[in-house]
Amino acid sequence: MPSLSFLHLYGIGDHLPIIPEDLAADLKHINTVGLQRSLWEVVRVGSEITMIEWPPWKTKYCIAEDFQCEDDAWLFRYH
Repeated sequence: MPSLSFLHLYGIGDHLPIIPEDLAADLKHINTVGLQRSLWEVVRVGSEITMIEWPPWKTKYCIAEDFQCEDDAWLFRYH
């Protein structure tokens, strides 16, 4: 998965044993991480990674232009 830019994972219950920052550190091309319908934008400056969580209203009412790629928007909306 070296060129994966978007990853959204679901789990059973409220908790997944996954930390978005760990995914961003392991997947070098990832731009957006989703867990349980929450989304984080990955911002990279040199070797530093910052995760910016989308507000709930933006996640619920997102449009294709909110994502870096139309495919990412489609995947989030329909899967």
